[in-house]
Amino acid sequence: MSFWSVFLREAKRLLRDISTLTVCIAGPLFYFFLYPTPYENDIIQTQKIAIIDNDNTRLSQELAFLVDASAEVQIHTYSTSIPQAKSLLEQGKIYGILYIPKGFEKKAYLQNSPNLVFFANSSYFLIYGSIMEGLHEASQALTPFIKEKQRILYGKYSDTGATYSIQKDLITLKPSPLFNPSLGYINYALAAIFVVILHQMLIVGMGLFGASFDYSQKLSAWKLIASRMILFGGICILLFSFYFGFGFSYYGVHHNAKILDFWLMALAFIFAIVAFGNFFGVIVKQGYQATQVILLCSLPLVFLLGFIWPSYMIPAPINFMTQFIPLFHGVNALLRLNEMGASFASVFGYFQNLVGLGVFYILLAFVILYYKQSKASQS
Repeated sequence: MSFWSVFLREAKRLLRDISTLTVCIAGPLFYFFLYPTPYENDIIQTQKIAIIDNDNTRLSQELAFLVDASAEVQIHTYSTSIPQAKSLLEQGKIYGILYIPKGFEKKAYLQNSPNLVFFANSSYFLIYGSIMEGLHEASQALTPFIKEKQRILYGKYSDTGATYSIQKDLITLKPSPLFNPSLGYINYALAAIFVVILHQMLIVGMGLFGASFDYSQKLSAWKLIASRMILFGGICILLFSFYFGFGFSYYGVHHNAKILDFWLMALAFIFAIVAFGNFFGVIVKQGYQATQVILLCSLPLVFLLGFIWPSYMIPAPINFMTQFIPLFHGVNALLRLNEMGASFASVFGYFQNLVGLGVFYILLAFVILYYKQSKASQS
């Protein structure tokens, strides 16, 4: 049977396979709109904190008022001690503690640098950043009160000829977000999660499609693999175009990659995905197993990719195993290329790994498929 005949046969089988089409096409479209919905308006506001005011002066009370008036912060309680406030933090009733030490007002007026201490669980990075922004705005609003008091105490006096400088801003903050302009979840993780969704959905779909194949059919293993590579590769290219074209614009995801660099890496990644999908499809015996395996692996895999949990904190044997999953190289390459503005030369190692994995899994898929066909023909 010619390659064209095998290709048409597999294409017709794919069009009749509703479960595979649902997973490969409807699934990614569904997740595209569903997953980012809770994070679309990813600005954190009115986070509860506790204040410990050991200075108890007009200036410290004014600072507390300005903090509570900011959009990002809400004072939940005034604590009398750090252990009491820490208990509330551990219980999740508050997300931070602002400590105003004794002598705060005096140091501010005497042009000494007053200290403000803030305690928080910084693992909630969005909440932590939002509270810090609110505290900065409050301190900036407090600066005119301090300057006016200093002007009275240390202004220019013509009778003495003495000149005194007025203290500058209490806190100077110059944020420069390089790779996350919105300082939110969308730009932080959505680009990587999009890649994960596409990878996992295609692998499940190819697993379902491969599990439903009748190995007693006398068809060339090479022609079968090539046909599936083309069919699912075409689906993947369309989904990549939709996700990284319309999807990034729709959700306002930051991107820097040149179009040629992006598609070179994307095509290498797609090649590795469909090759791995071919391999996965020939080792899965029942369709439901494909869904179960990928579902159970998805969440742990996200933490092994290096963009949420640092790779150096993952045991070396597990890190080594993830090198054989195309998703690892695809996510790291596309994040560096598209969101961080890296050059193609700097991510060329990932490109080579993806091509190498693609060839490796094609050969494995061929050996296993040929073996299963031979076994089926003998029985």
